[in-house]
Amino acid sequence: MLIADSFNNNGVIIMENVNLQRLIDSPDSMGTVKLPAGEFEGPFVVSRPCTIVGNNTTLWRKSGTVVEVRSRGVCLKNVQIEITGGSENEAALHSLDPEVRIENTMIYGRTLGVAGEDGFWGIPKVVSPGKIPPDRQFEIVLEIEVSAQTEIVSNIVGISPSPRTVPAGRSEVKLTVEPLSEGTVIYGDIEFRSKLVRRTYLSLSADAGASARSSEKLYTAPAERSEPVQNTPVTPQSGYIPQRAKPAAGMAVSGSGARSLQPDNGRLIRGQRVNVSDILGEGELTAELFYTSMDSKLDIDTYTFLLNEEKKAESDECLIFFGNERSTDGSVYYTDDGQHRLIHLDLKRVPRSVQYISIAFSIYGDDPRNNFSKLHGGMVVFRCGGKTAEFPLDGLFAETTVVAAELYRRGDIWKLSAVGQGYRRGLKPLCESFGLVIMDG
Repeated sequence: MLIADSFNNNGVIIMENVNLQRLIDSPDSMGTVKLPAGEFEGPFVVSRPCTIVGNNTTLWRKSGTVVEVRSRGVCLKNVQIEITGGSENEAALHSLDPEVRIENTMIYGRTLGVAGEDGFWGIPKVVSPGKIPPDRQFEIVLEIEVSAQTEIVSNIVGISPSPRTVPAGRSEVKLTVEPLSEGTVIYGDIEFRSKLVRRTYLSLSADAGASARSSEKLYTAPAERSEPVQNTPVTPQSGYIPQRAKPAAGMAVSGSGARSLQPDNGRLIRGQRVNVSDILGEGELTAELFYTSMDSKLDIDTYTFLLNEEKKAESDECLIFFGNERSTDGSVYYTDDGQHRLIHLDLKRVPRSVQYISIAFSIYGDDPRNNFSKLHGGMVVFRCGGKTAEFPLDGLFAETTVVAAELYRRGDIWKLSAVGQGYRRGLKPLCESFGLVIMDG
């Protein structure tokens, strides 16, 4: 197997050194602004009529208004707007036009000036009953508060909400979990859809040792706060140059200082991002794939990509695997003692030229029948000293390669993202997307 530099990005155009505010200020001839994929720190101002179309795009700010709409005739489509810190009473989206059009746009934070959306929203970010009894129906009860009629949609097979639509005000919602077999682990999200989309992450597992309960109330919305929604006057950035990022498809993402949902006993949910030091402390990390069983024998190799700010490998040596076991500086290396295939990471020693570390697992061989549907109880485990963080790798079927997790810098902070993105055509397209190509020789 030969690793060589790739001459393209698999046909995908990468926007480099783009000033996002200038892009928003310059709609095309059809009045459309097409945003690149990634995470971009605001604030941003929309000052002319246009349709802003995201592509797995997150606009975020630690505190204060993220997006301010100052013009009529604006449509926001396919974006995520997120306050990552600050007060829960801050307006993430402020519109001077109450009839601003919104399509498939997710928000974390409140709105100001958006007809039908302003007001208090009492919806949990995370719900986790932990272990529930197997082989019986289970109900999760949420007491929520919404400011507009809201449709509730489950993106998790086997979990259904009731009612499916609630009016403005306080309502009780039941999430019915169909009977699960022993050892089943579920994680995913529930969407609350009005003009905007708000998301709750849910995780649970079926365990015979769980208490024999059939329901549990896990959330009660707090009383609405009386103080007015806060709006931070926005001055658009003139010199901000966003960096390209690649979020997990279809999942919520967050940026520097972002919505770091704390893992339940070290377990992450797909799409979740946390500060490495918060959950694992300081020191050398190891990452390893575990599983409970296989339907047939699979030979699964570990591949670690060391990538620059454009998510490209600068040389062949930036891929760490059984054929190249150590990075040139020794900060990342691979070991296989016959029992454990480990990737070791000393993040303090990783050179600044490396902004992303992508950890993938790939099944050896060309037989498409050997895929991740044959692996049961897959789990990626990160360790540092006595601390662990784990991420279940389920929901995979015909895929033969999976990007399990990604480590990335935000300033001097390393963050960990639970990705779980599979590839059915094996390792080659993944390598090409990172600027490398695999050739059989």
